[in-house]
Amino acid sequence: MIDNMNIVEVKQNWKSDVVRIDITISNICNYKCWYCFEGSNTGTYKWPDFDLYVKNLSHLMDHYLQTTNKKKFDFHVLGGEATYWNRFFDFIAYFKQRYDCIF
Repeated sequence: MIDNMNIVEVKQNWKSDVVRIDITISNICNYKCWYCFEGSNTGTYKWPDFDLYVKNLSHLMDHYLQTTNKKKFDFHVLGGEATYWNRFFDFIAYFKQRYDCIF
């Protein structure tokens, strides 16, 4: 029996100059996959306003570039089916060209 659970160290395998960004663009999806978490396909969160979303996310990323050693962004898109958003590939192109992101 373990009676003393102390975290000694937490390690991650990302390079120190990488920021991982988890985003949920929407929860719109036409599937009900067994492995999806509850609420990931209910359609309660509609597609965002492209210009506002890009502006806010760019502001965040610029902050990291200007104030930290973070130089690379690793995007993980969650929830729903992001490829249904008619601006999804515009979104990827925008951030890939301006910030050389990994998706």
